[in-house]
Amino acid sequence: MKRIVFIISIFSLFYACSKKEATLVVTPTVVTKLSGCDSIKQGLLKSTSDTIRLVSCVSISGCDSVRFGVFSFTKADSIRLSSCIKFTGCDSLRLGMIAPTQQNNERLNCNLSVGQKFKGGIIAYIFQNGDPGYIAGELHGLIAASTDFSTGAEWGCYTKIITGADGLKLGTGNQNTIDIIAGCPTVGIAARICGDLVQDGYSDWYLPSKDELNKLYLNRIAIGGFTSGKENYWSSSEGTFDDAWVQNFNTGGQTNPRKDNIYGVRAVRSF
Repeated sequence: MKRIVFIISIFSLFYACSKKEATLVVTPTVVTKLSGCDSIKQGLLKSTSDTIRLVSCVSISGCDSVRFGVFSFTKADSIRLSSCIKFTGCDSLRLGMIAPTQQNNERLNCNLSVGQKFKGGIIAYIFQNGDPGYIAGELHGLIAASTDFSTGAEWGCYTKIITGADGLKLGTGNQNTIDIIAGCPTVGIAARICGDLVQDGYSDWYLPSKDELNKLYLNRIAIGGFTSGKENYWSSSEGTFDDAWVQNFNTGGQTNPRKDNIYGVRAVRSF
């Protein structure tokens, strides 16, 4: 009998232990409440708005304050913290960091518009972002002579290819003109008339390229001075050995007729 009781006791102890080991112990999660500043420090808040809202958590320099909008971007702040920001020439002039003298205005070409008298003629076009010659924060472009050459002229050297005079785009007219003058000795041709022009002390005039001439057409009313009834104007852009590009100032079309036609001539220069 004692033996049976002993066996039952051992079995009960073993069962109790195995049941205890099978029970999972779950530890409650400890929730840590982070302050706003700790959230920033641990990288949980990263946006500019969070940084501004909790700006007392971090030390922010004057330049960062401007970038985050903690300081309003006033003229005084901009000048005081000018080392934080890269200013263009015209912005510096507008903010008063450069004296608004005539010399500075002309040097930076600020506050100019198409149709304005400027440096020997009339502003015909101001370069836009993406144009050759465009510089952010500065104004550059084309100046047209104030009048046409009354009688017009031939393009010159009909049936002869002029090496290099095939530029069509903005910024190519001057080199076209140089190449035409070098390759075509004929007196009185359109390119030579422009290259020989001296007006208001400026002698760097040239016959505009196809695309440059189109800008003159688009702004013809503001530029003024185009001869009534004169439809076609020569560009400096050669087509083939016997033709070159013209702009029709009535229809707006561009064609390439024979070089020995007499058409209008309007010189330009760059600024």
